[in-house]
Amino acid sequence: MTNPIIVVDEIAEVISRVNQNIYPTIAAYTNNNPINYQYGRSILINKLLQLNKNSIPQKSNYPLIALFQDFPEDNGKKIGYIYVTIPKIVIATITDFNGTTKDRYDKTFKPILYPIYNEFIKQLGMQQSIIGFSPNRSNFIKYDRPGTQPEGQATNDYIDAITIENLQLTFYQPNN
Repeated sequence: MTNPIIVVDEIAEVISRVNQNIYPTIAAYTNNNPINYQYGRSILINKLLQLNKNSIPQKSNYPLIALFQDFPEDNGKKIGYIYVTIPKIVIATITDFNGTTKDRYDKTFKPILYPIYNEFIKQLGMQQSIIGFSPNRSNFIKYDRPGTQPEGQATNDYIDAITIENLQLTFYQPNN
């Protein structure tokens, strides 16, 4: 009997390596905050993003990688393989509420979000349990979202974000 693959834990391993590799590059732009990884259903992620006091953004929550659940795990095709489509992953950071789109690209997208995104995609391809993933092949849809309010909610944390939607991954775990 094999131990089950726990997708959120596999993604946590990926993000841990992203943090190790990218933190020195982004630390100066993120108040020395490492990447905050959260997962859960939309309502729980949105509550996290709304944890503000006196309209002051909770900078300690960012940069953030949020994995939105629920997602199907299809293990019926081949023994040992699990096919997963993750509906949404958001890579986000605090932004200047009054900043222009150009300002946001210069201050958040280029120095913070793109390095995290690029390293995340690279590390997905290097995760031992994930097979057939290539950073050069489109297994998902990517959006840049300057000045986002997550999920259309009115939060006090104005963020810039990169959204990855419909990320298709195949996990493999041979029998122990």
